[in-house]
Amino acid sequence: MASSDASGMDCATLIAHAFGSVNMGVPDAHVPEVPEGLESLEGKDILLVDDSTDVFAAFIPPLTAATGGGARFLRHADETAEELAGLVMGFQPATVLLDEELGNGVLGTMVAKELRGKGSDARIIGFSSAPGAREEFFRAGADGFVLKSVHDPWGTLREVAEIL
Repeated sequence: MASSDASGMDCATLIAHAFGSVNMGVPDAHVPEVPEGLESLEGKDILLVDDSTDVFAAFIPPLTAATGGGARFLRHADETAEELAGLVMGFQPATVLLDEELGNGVLGTMVAKELRGKGSDARIIGFSSAPGAREEFFRAGADGFVLKSVHDPWGTLREVAEIL
């Protein structure tokens, strides 16, 4: 479990900080150019919750750049769904990108149900490479769903921008 926070740092520093916050080595952080069509993400407060270092490696730079530093990151370790929901609530995010298969038997849909049960008004977007998770997320109280692709993070973020 870890986080990053935009506290006035430049985007390259935020990207480097985000990698460290999810217990990953910090690569040479460069700020990617944000493609057209993602303007609606600028300034958005988005918390990405996942357990995979591959996902963080693919999404930290583009999500941080697209939000202008408004992205934060939470890495699931061994928390239960209830514990993870509590951690998410502590961030008070406007939007949560929530992975489905978080490990140790915890599913993002379980976390979404916990968040709704705790009264969270965050916008919850299911974030999975499994298209079949869409309906499960909506049944759990999610507001949207996007197909996650580590090979095309900008495409995934375009879907997020359409929802927001």
